[in-house]
Order: sequence, then structure tokens, then C-alpha cells
Amino acid sequence: MNKIIIFGDSFGDPDYNKKEAKWYHLAWYEMFKGYHVINKCLAGTGPHYSIEGYYDFIKNEPHKDEYVVIFLLSGEDRIAFPNADPQHISHINWDFVAEKSWFADNSKLVKEKEYYHKHRLEIDFMFKTMREEILWSNYKNLSMLWMNSFLFNIKTITCFISYPHERIYGFTLNSLLSRLRLVLTDNDNFLLYPYSLSDVSEAEKESRKYGMVRDGRRNHLSQYNHEILYNNLNAFLNGSNNFTDHITKVSNNDFIYD
Repeated sequence: MNKIIIFGDSFGDPDYNKKEAKWYHLAWYEMFKGYHVINKCLAGTGPHYSIEGYYDFIKNEPHKDEYVVIFLLSGEDRIAFPNADPQHISHINWDFVAEKSWFADNSKLVKEKEYYHKHRLEIDFMFKTMREEILWSNYKNLSMLWMNSFLFNIKTITCFISYPHERIYGFTLNSLLSRLRLVLTDNDNFLLYPYSLSDVSEAEKESRKYGMVRDGRRNHLSQYNHEILYNNLNAFLNGSNNFTDHITKVSNNDFIYD
């Protein structure tokens, strides 16, 4: 077990805000010592994109038990539509309550906007047809990652970027996740990370009351929380579940004034 492979979105993309965040030392995925790290994260993508890379890894890597898998589970509605740039697919969104798609407008994404409007009927049809499948997909992804950690003896860490849609499921999600963690902690090969990374990121932003600024953080996290995330993940790899709570108050340097 001397290799780490990471799947996910902008919370792990090594190029995300790398130039803007000049005061940063290392991102969480750059701190692992003694491991060969393969980073498959791409900003703007979702589980539908990342799980394809995971399937390829499971099918084609003959020495899977030499790896640690870190999987960042982002929004279920980030679908990797055919012939579309996967990095900008997050601008096509689905409202599970209103049951309609919408495009997060961006003047730079002309081709993506044209793609959305050209295929809007098909996109809506797909989402409506697959609504429940998509809604429950991250629970299925979590279950598969947990099962494969047993079947292939792969030490696996799963982090929710944001928790699935509680009000749509119709039950108390925090209670379910608490029970899930109790079950999963019995397996030394699997960790469901006890913090939502978007909650940590948003709490940092909320802690700043100094006017309008642009987010210049690497991977949406302050340097402090990169270090805490690494320390917690590394603790698990070394057999410990004693995790440090994330810091929510951040320095002015973590944001760029417009």
C-alpha cells in the first residue's frame, strides 16, 4: 500500500486556483510522504465523471491492494453528458424540487450554453426519467466503494463534498449518516470522512465580514484546513480515528479583493 489514487472535483484538482493562491505552501493531496500520488480530480465534474475513472481502475489495475483510494463525492446532478466538456458540465444543473434543468450563466462559456439549449429537451427527459436513480446515486456510490474495499482489500476514504438532498429524501439525513459512520468505523479499510467539505468551505466564507472579495483559495479551503484535512486522512492511514475539527475562521489572505 504505497500508492494513492484520488478521484473528485475542484476540492482535489491540483490546478484549481494554483496560480492565484500564491501564499499557499501545499494542498492536502501534496502533503503525503512515502506515497506515489495519482490525482484524477478535475474541477467542475461530478461522480458520474469520476466513477468512470474508478471503474477503469478497478477493471484494469492488477495490483489494486497496493493503493489507497480517496473519492470525493460531489453533486449527483453533475452528469457527464456526451460530447460536452466535463470540466464545465456543472453549469448544467437540475432542480429536484421544480423538476427542471437550468444553466448557470457565464459569459465565457458560449459553447456550453449553446450545447445546453440545443439539448435541453433531451437533458430534461434524462433527468426526469432517471430522477430517483440520480437522487440515490451517491448512496449507491458510497455502498460500492465500501464493498470494494472488502472485495479487493483497497483502503478507501470517501468524502462528501455536500450531503445529499435531505428535504427530498423525506428523512433526517444527519441521523442516517451518523448510523452509517458507526457501521463503517468497524472496517479498518474504509473511512466515511465525518465532515462535509463544502460545509467547511462555506463556514470559512461566512466567517469573513470585511466586504466583497473573490475566493482565491486553493480547492476552496484555507491553508489551515488543507493541513487539517491531510492530518485527519493521514491519521486514518496510520490506524487512528482521532480527528481534528476543521477551522472556520480564516485569514484575509485567503481571499482576493476585487
